[in-house]
Amino acid sequence: MIISENSLEENESYSEFRKNFTKFKERRMGKAGTRNLSYPFLGIYNHLSSEDKIIADILSAIENDDSRTFITGVSKYSQSLGFNLGVLSKFQRTLSSLLDKYSISSFMFAADRYSGSVVVFADSETQSKISDNIIRDYYNLTNRTLNVYPVENKNVTGKERIIP
Repeated sequence: MIISENSLEENESYSEFRKNFTKFKERRMGKAGTRNLSYPFLGIYNHLSSEDKIIADILSAIENDDSRTFITGVSKYSQSLGFNLGVLSKFQRTLSSLLDKYSISSFMFAADRYSGSVVVFADSETQSKISDNIIRDYYNLTNRTLNVYPVENKNVTGKERIIP
């Protein structure tokens, strides 16, 4: 399922990251820029240096055709990337803490210029946690509503194979 916020609020973290990353790519990070090296470049370094095991698990899952481990690994990778780079919107950080509160760990971020969205890999139990608790808790915290879009693969005819 895809969860997004009913808002066109700009994601300042993402915009700041894009601006700094462009400066870095164009080698315009002068002396003033090096003081700011902790954002976002230290996040990039932290992400890359800590993700070897997750990447190995993802590759192993592909080789072993293990979709559960693949989803878990991709979820961890996306969450680490989003938090380490500091590109998540307030909506995504708030929703992430609510998903953690209800022990939902298989989700990915889609960061963007606006509030972005969160993709949740959900079975029926997880869907009920989201509809019964998370939507209510999010509204109570922010006074904003969420859009929840179910995503289904209607052409599944048995076990799906992960193709590298």
